[in-house]
Amino acid sequence: MKQTIIISIFIAICSLLCATDYVAITEIMYDTPLEEDPNEDGHNEGEFIELYNAHEDEADISGWSIETINPQQHFRIPDGTRIAPQSTLVLGYYDSDFNWGFEGLNEQEAFKEYFCWLYNIDYSDKFAFIYQDSVALPNDTTILVLKDNTGLTRDSAVFGIQFEESPQYAPNDDIDDDDIRNLENVFSIQRTRINFNTSGTTMY
Repeated sequence: MKQTIIISIFIAICSLLCATDYVAITEIMYDTPLEEDPNEDGHNEGEFIELYNAHEDEADISGWSIETINPQQHFRIPDGTRIAPQSTLVLGYYDSDFNWGFEGLNEQEAFKEYFCWLYNIDYSDKFAFIYQDSVALPNDTTILVLKDNTGLTRDSAVFGIQFEESPQYAPNDDIDDDDIRNLENVFSIQRTRINFNTSGTTMY
């Protein structure tokens, strides 16, 4: 009996110590045909970062963060944020200084509905979604870093287009509401294969 209890405690402790989350950056939509001039209302609309939980268990990413190196930007993922097994979390960007007309509504749900409309996604599709206004994705080359709540880098990705001379956020022509969902000439990077080490850090 005593031996069984000791073994059970050992297994429980081992499970806690060995437990980790296997989360990676799987897509970065960094350039849409929509306005990106930071001086314009609603700039960088439509940009997003997709995180994928590759594990069979739910991933708790409370306190994790995404960062860009140049320019230096940082967004802390809210407490209580979880990604279902083998599912995605979308971090969409929005201009918080712009009046989106969502007064009286749940802002996150309203932005998710708008995002689904923009990309012709069935709103009934189950995916976690957060809108954030801290990391606007530049067009020229930079690095996006995903860190866990201990500050350990779990994943990183280089994205963007190398320009000889250009602003980081390139202005685009105004688009009528009727044409806003005709997302042509967009630039994104997508990962098709993920390898992790035993600590949950991605390997290339």
